[in-house]
Amino acid sequence: MTHYKNKSVSTCYGSVLTIALLLGSATAFGNYRPSSVKLPPTQQLHSSIFADDVIIKDKSSPSTDDSPSTITDMNDMGIDAMMNNDNPPLPGTIMKMLPKNTFQVDTATSLMYATFDVAAVATSMSFLYAVVQSDFYNSLPMYQQATVALPLQILTGFTMWCTWCIGHDAGHGTISKSPKVGKTINRIVGEITHSAICLTPFVPWALSHKKHHLNHNHLERDYIPDGGHVVFYGRLWEGESIKTKLDGALSVAVSVATASSLWYNMGTSDFAVVCMAPWSVMGFWLFMVTYLQHHSEDGKLYTDDTFTFEKGAFETVDRNYGEWVNRLSHHMMDGHVIHHLFFTKVPHYRLHAATQSLKEGMEERGQEHLYKQIDTPDYTQEIFKQYYNNWFYVNEDQVVRK
Repeated sequence: MTHYKNKSVSTCYGSVLTIALLLGSATAFGNYRPSSVKLPPTQQLHSSIFADDVIIKDKSSPSTDDSPSTITDMNDMGIDAMMNNDNPPLPGTIMKMLPKNTFQVDTATSLMYATFDVAAVATSMSFLYAVVQSDFYNSLPMYQQATVALPLQILTGFTMWCTWCIGHDAGHGTISKSPKVGKTINRIVGEITHSAICLTPFVPWALSHKKHHLNHNHLERDYIPDGGHVVFYGRLWEGESIKTKLDGALSVAVSVATASSLWYNMGTSDFAVVCMAPWSVMGFWLFMVTYLQHHSEDGKLYTDDTFTFEKGAFETVDRNYGEWVNRLSHHMMDGHVIHHLFFTKVPHYRLHAATQSLKEGMEERGQEHLYKQIDTPDYTQEIFKQYYNNWFYVNEDQVVRK
């Protein structure tokens, strides 16, 4: 690869972000749950629980009432189940616990956070690149170069993780709810933050992530990607339209164009040090947070006979990584339960207040035992401990069967 020292990271990203903007304006728009079970194709569950703006119903049901006011059929659940203190409150009940502004998505506020995070990535990566290009750095032996670069790689990787969280909101449509341009804004932000900066093709990821949310903590249907985010194969694309696949292909094109442009202009060595090392740090954050939010010592998994949407949501875990890590990560970790309950409704800047109100509301109902919150200040140690002890295996003792 030709190595042009006069090319900057911001210049390389600028050309690619222009592509992302064009693709996003031309088109308008679920992680995974570890399990050792071989999963069947994702399908709708027999349930009438209101999951945000998605109603999951039995296809054979003659009812056509998909109104958001339809929470559940009490005759189906039974009065005894409704009175069970171990049965989580329905989303409609939870809504009444939360601040009135919980579901207000403010486009300007969302874009402010997105701009700040993108700027943080550009600044930290550009500084890392400048250090790598300096005479001082190049005069050092390799092990000292690694020592100088490592703190900046960790910092840049963390800013990429924070930016990834913004793209996560875009994938759920909570950057903007504008009737006219909301979908376009979400698509543009998603392509920039995920496809370009984090090299995570936006549309394929959003598609798989949505399937995860609809089936969270279901033993067999909680979605585990089997590939297909870059090359279209596997369960992710079963039954999807050509239009959806083309949308996905555009996101892949942005990621490939970004990586290729940076690699070409930096050369292999600098590309690895400046881009891929921070990307690996971001990947570690993504894996760690995803794993720990969905693993706990008393976590439960449900079958078709025992699963409801809200039961699955309350088996996710809020973890406290520390105030500033929580804030900079946009409350991805300490607001996860609320996020799973209303994944297309609550933007990240409403999660903290909503979570505090949820805890108070559950205490008033005498159901605080259903809400999981774990202080995890030693998160880098906790992930290795949990991963070593549990791997991706399913503990049969944690499976709730009828």
